[in-house]
Order: sequence, then C-alpha cells, then structure tokens
Amino acid sequence: MLAGALALTALVSHVVGSWLGVGFEPISHGVVGRSDRPHVRVYGSSLTLFGLDYEKLGQTLDRSVAGTFVPRGSPCEIEVLLDSQPDDGTPLWLGVSLFDLNENVVADHRAALVPMARTLQDLAQAPVAWTLKKRIVSGYVALPFARIFPTAGKSIAVMTGLRHRARGLLHASRDEGDADAALTLDLARVPATAESIADWTAATRLRVLGNYRTTGIDRHEFRGPKWRALQRLSERYGARLTVIVFPLSPLYEAEFDPGGHARARLVELLDGLERAGQGTHFVRLDRLPALANNAAYYDPVHLNAPGRSLATRAVLSDLVKAP
Repeated sequence: MLAGALALTALVSHVVGSWLGVGFEPISHGVVGRSDRPHVRVYGSSLTLFGLDYEKLGQTLDRSVAGTFVPRGSPCEIEVLLDSQPDDGTPLWLGVSLFDLNENVVADHRAALVPMARTLQDLAQAPVAWTLKKRIVSGYVALPFARIFPTAGKSIAVMTGLRHRARGLLHASRDEGDADAALTLDLARVPATAESIADWTAATRLRVLGNYRTTGIDRHEFRGPKWRALQRLSERYGARLTVIVFPLSPLYEAEFDPGGHARARLVELLDGLERAGQGTHFVRLDRLPALANNAAYYDPVHLNAPGRSLATRAVLSDLVKAP
C-alpha cells in the first residue's frame, strides 16, 4: 500500500515537472556562431546566459561561442565540469555576480555535480555559519529522494510553471516577474523582451521579493566553497580565464543589501583576487553606471534585452582593450 502510494507520488512528480517545463537537467549546453571558427567556452548560471548577446560577441570576435550553464550555478559546479572536460587550450569565460557567489544560493544540483569529499574539505576551511554548512551537506543526504521526487523543494518553480500554463490556456499576456524561476537555460532561445522591473506593479514586486526571502538568499555570505573554487580556477587557468562580474538590479540591492555591506565585502575579495597576480582578466560590469538602473533588468537579478545590449558592448570594449 505504502509502496504503491510512493510510486504514484513519484510518477506524478515526474509528469507534473515535465508538463510544466521545469528544468531538472543539471547542465545546459549550446553553441552559437560558425563551427569552423576558433571558439571560446562560456560557463555560468542563468545570469551569465541572459547577461550577454553571444551571437553578437561571436560575430564581432570572429569566434563561435560554446556555452555551458547550470541553474543557480557557481564556481563550485563549474570547476567540476572543467575537470571532466578535455582541456583544448581555448579561452574560458566565467560569469559570476554577488548572487552567484553568495554561499546561501545553493544550486539545486550541487550535490549531484560536486563530489561530497570536495565540499566537506572546503567547508572545513570556510568561515561560514554552521547552519549554512549543515544545509549544504543535507543536499547530499537528500539526493536519492530528489531523483525520485524531482519537484520536491522546487515549489517556486512549480508555481511559476503553473502560472505559465494558466496564461497559455487563457491566451493571456505574460505576468511580470516570472524569470525568477529561470525555467529553461537555452543559448539559442534567450528571451528578447524589453520588459523591466521598473514597470512592475506593487503586487508583483511583493510576490517576487517574497519568493527570494523564503529561499534564504536575502542573506549574504562569502569565503566559502564558491570562493575557494573561484580561487582555484584563477590559479589553474591564469590568463586563459576571463571572469565577467555581472551586476544586480538596484531593486535587489535596495531590498536585500540596503547598506551595501555585502557588495563592499565582495568587491574587496574580487579586487584582492584581481591583484593576486595569476593573470586572470576581470571584466567588471558591476561597475558600469548604465546598468545601475531597474529598466535594464527583467527581474531582480537577470538583465533584459536592453541591459544585455549594454553589457555586451561593455564586454567587447573591454576585451578589445585587454592585452
């Protein structure tokens, strides 16, 4: 009886997740540009995917762009992916942000991608809260259950998927703020919308920011496994690695970092890593005044099409000037 109920629940979890289009795959790959040209490999989370116009970058640089993206991914997951891939000597771009490097933002698939031994070693040397350490380790304990019940722990993504489906059935227009679930990471289908959080209603703002709070990502901690992984990547790849630091919206910063203390701590860490002499090149989009505007963001952390265009021009300008 119990076994039958569990089997039915697991089946429903898989069917509902598939029907809603909730992305349970831990990794998304894509290539844009001519395959006969030299290529650059890009890694990051959905912020990196939505943050740049890779087709324009490829055309301007006369390269193809091969992207690998992990939902809520960070240097922790990217380091493992790089370890598992042949090193062909091509340039590497890694996208990060205050959101990506916040240790409280734990990728759904971290336990499936990052070996537990590496995580425990990093946590043993990380000056982060015990509650965070316990939360990260609990992901490994829950991993077998997550594979059986894929919608478990993804209530926000499921509710967002239901809203998408309901609007489709009613032929209604898109509701603001639904990019926060980042349901699909597809390099060939980056949303071209100019909609921005500057146009959100008070109700939408309240709902979306409430979602962020319920997941605990309104608290900021650094110098944990993510930071240690970024340091190792910089040491390992040196001048081959370009780290692109994406900004977050003024709405996010006003709501979750009103005094700017978290941003100041991260800037200090990034500046120190940039001065460490490994040769890694940093593109600091987080310092670009034009992106300190809510009109450039599709949701609190993702750039919209106009914001993406501004970021792309800034990256191209920086890379042209770089030695």
